[in-house]
Amino acid sequence: MRDGPTIRRVLVADRRGAALRLARWGRQAGVEVVALARPEEAEAGWLDAVDFCIPVPPARDRSWPDPTAAVSALHDSGCDALHPGCGDAARSLRLVEQLAYAGVAWAGPGLESLGLALDRSISLIRARGAGIAVVPSSGPLCDLEAARSWLVRVGLPARIRPVDVEIGHPRPVLTEFAQVDVAIPRWLRLGPLVLEREVAGAREIEVPVLVDAQGAAVAVGDRDVTLRDKRRHLLVEAPAPGLSDALRYELARTAESFANELEWRGLCTVRFLLAPDGRAYLLQLRPGLQPWHGATEVAYDVDLVDAQMRLASRDALRWKRAAIQARVSAVWAGVVADNDGTVDRVDNGGLRIDPEVVVGESVEAGDPLLGMVAHGPTRQAAIVRLRAWLDADPIGAVALSRRALDACVGAPAWWQGPLNRDVARALTDLPAEPLSEDF
Repeated sequence: MRDGPTIRRVLVADRRGAALRLARWGRQAGVEVVALARPEEAEAGWLDAVDFCIPVPPARDRSWPDPTAAVSALHDSGCDALHPGCGDAARSLRLVEQLAYAGVAWAGPGLESLGLALDRSISLIRARGAGIAVVPSSGPLCDLEAARSWLVRVGLPARIRPVDVEIGHPRPVLTEFAQVDVAIPRWLRLGPLVLEREVAGAREIEVPVLVDAQGAAVAVGDRDVTLRDKRRHLLVEAPAPGLSDALRYELARTAESFANELEWRGLCTVRFLLAPDGRAYLLQLRPGLQPWHGATEVAYDVDLVDAQMRLASRDALRWKRAAIQARVSAVWAGVVADNDGTVDRVDNGGLRIDPEVVVGESVEAGDPLLGMVAHGPTRQAAIVRLRAWLDADPIGAVALSRRALDACVGAPAWWQGPLNRDVARALTDLPAEPLSEDF
């Protein structure tokens, strides 16, 4: 039973895909949705899908939106709840700090929990203290000599990860000591870093977790997020294929335990590195809703946005892990434009579409268009439906960027089972991650 406020109007501190997803939930729940937009987007077509829109500027660090402007928009528009969306607001400590006395339902964590999640080194220390396996890593390093000493002791290959998990550069792998003196100083310009022993042939698995105000936590299935094109997620599968029941249980239990270790509230996603021998190592906790959440919603027949908003209004968590079972296999595909043009139609082919743009909008090559979720009784059936949708010219006047998608979707290896990071990188012919880029 709810013991918190009834939500009548919610501000989504995000734009495009996240705002459109909240607008869909709002129509179903009878809740008005107010979206934020960049000042230059005043005439964008997607704004027509929300009830109200307020343009706000970026923050001084160029992240968007500015937290102070977002909270002002919240009050000015009479909202009684705030959803952070999937972007910078979901990871903004300043926004959480300013919401402390706002008196609204907040679909996000507390300030301390978010701070722990965003500091990779501290969160991994907490994980080790709780007995959770993590990839051997160095702890925070601030100088070249300390980094070189750790590498001599532990060995190569090793991956560079900035302590600040929000730094959006690639996470390059050092494969020989000749690279160390060049790469490490350049990455240290961004701040402290962590060196992590590279696990060859690994997959990346995510476990979404919901936690209510009393600390009751439940894992909502799992998904494979290994396949990427550079930094962009390409294909996501739910449930993650090829896992034993025992491993799924262990991942769910560990994810719930780690969320409680950080005293998380609301929705989070715990990411693991799965080694070829079946051992799982915790990587990080990611705040809130992920852009590819549709794969989980379709596979497990859940509404994560509705769950977020219920928890924000202090509703008690009613799901039990045993009741959350995959109904179908789902494959989410991130689709971007291959050319400039105007979207004149979007055919969903009977599948789920999470749009980033609406009909009538102009796009440029490389712009995200939508996330498409194909499903079927087996993962092979879902793959067939995905390929059929791609071949049907589903978006008028704008071609889909298909090189990387076709490389994976058409690969016999992916049809037969999940791919690890090394195979996926070879399939999509990705360039090596830069080790000496001048930041």
